[in-house]
Amino acid sequence: MLWEALDRLRPEYRQVLLHYHFEDGLQQDIACFLGLTLSTVKWRLLRKRQSLKVKFEEVFNLEAARSPRAQQAAAPVGIRRIAFVGASSADSSALGTG
Repeated sequence: MLWEALDRLRPEYRQVLLHYHFEDGLQQDIACFLGLTLSTVKWRLLRKRQSLKVKFEEVFNLEAARSPRAQQAAAPVGIRRIAFVGASSADSSALGTG
């Protein structure tokens, strides 16, 4: 999934990310190697990290939303509690204890 996301980036952003994160390049060295200013390298790293983060959050939230267990865990506690209390009250009334 990560490689697919990287492949979709424009080459100028992909180069900076690959050199920095996968080849452990220093920002200053990447700037010299690619013929960019240091501020351009920093800007590209910042922008594409943010972009990738948003894309991964969307993907993982969608996957979590598909899982029934995740849906239950994501439901607000108050709603589950009210539903449970409501069921208890109805059961108590039916039994004549409420």
